[in-house]
This record gives sequence, structure tokens and C-alpha cells, in this order.
Amino acid sequence: MRIRTYLDLGGCRLRLEIAPEGEKAPATLVYTRERQFLRLPDGRETPLDDRLFLELIFAWQTGFTGAAFGYDEVASLGKVTLPDGSEAEAYRVVRRTHACLPKGVLEAKPYEGKVYLREGKVVGEGYFSPIVGAETLFLYRDFREEGGARHPLKGEGYVRQGDRWVLFSRGETLEAQVDLPLEEALFR
Repeated sequence: MRIRTYLDLGGCRLRLEIAPEGEKAPATLVYTRERQFLRLPDGRETPLDDRLFLELIFAWQTGFTGAAFGYDEVASLGKVTLPDGSEAEAYRVVRRTHACLPKGVLEAKPYEGKVYLREGKVVGEGYFSPIVGAETLFLYRDFREEGGARHPLKGEGYVRQGDRWVLFSRGETLEAQVDLPLEEALFR
């Protein structure tokens, strides 16, 4: 898969262009406070499935976007061994008021997840995913700092099956640019 992401953190706007390897026309997901939709490669628009809509609300609560908004509650869970065999300090995190809720959505169940730190830096996070229907864990690797923002170059996604984690995705950032002006047309 090839995914191109445009993120306007202050404006709570996200655009994802997603295409399987070799496909030229991507499916485009747009999330703003005013509109949330999926534009298919043939140009048709469709509202987001409820699970995908909820997953996107959770997306604002995680990663460096979530770190920008802070948490209402943080509780140490102690040292844990991650699926790759490394150790990290685990923390349960809660945000009662969601960041970037769409207009018309007055409240939503509080976001609850876990953040994993090593030497004071986030190396992973997880939450119950409505799309996957299970607890998920994302581990980050090979970080780079650009424009004051620290982001991972590589990542692995795991899903909880019974008492173990199973790898379900790997990703690599090929290019990242920070502080670029984003045209309004990107989010229409």
C-alpha cells in the first residue's frame, strides 16, 4: 500500500490518499470538523462507515497529534515486554474530552489507550480498534526530527489474539515535510 497523509493539526483536518501498490488512482479519506467522507477512485463520495468514523476520532488521540492535546489521566502500568522482545514502561492514558470532534458530535465515550516509553520517549501505543475489533499495538522505530516534530520512520502494527500479539502491518515513511502550506482544496 502507498499512503500519502496531509495533516493540519491546528485546524483538525486530515486527508489520506490510499492506493494499493501499482494503482494510480487512490481512495481519498477526508476528515474535517465540517465533513467526513471517503472518495472512491472512480470519484464517487460516500459517508464514512461508523467504525471508520470512530477510528478516525481515535486517530486524533494518538501519535504526535494526541501528544499535542494532552491527557486527563495517566497511570503507570510498570515495565512490560513488547512483541519485539524489547522492554518499555507502559502507561494507561485517558482523554475525557476528545480532540477534534466533528461539528454536531457533542460527546463521545472517553478515549482510553496505552502509551509505551523508553528513556522518556514514546516507542509505541495501543487502544481497542473499532475497525479491527480487537486491542491493537503500534511500535515505532527509527525516529527523525523535522521542523520541531519527532516522527517515526518505521512502524509495526500488532493485534491481540488471546494472550499474544500477532503482527498485522509494517510501514515505512518514505518522505516527510513539515510546516508546508496546505491548500483548502485538499480538504474538499
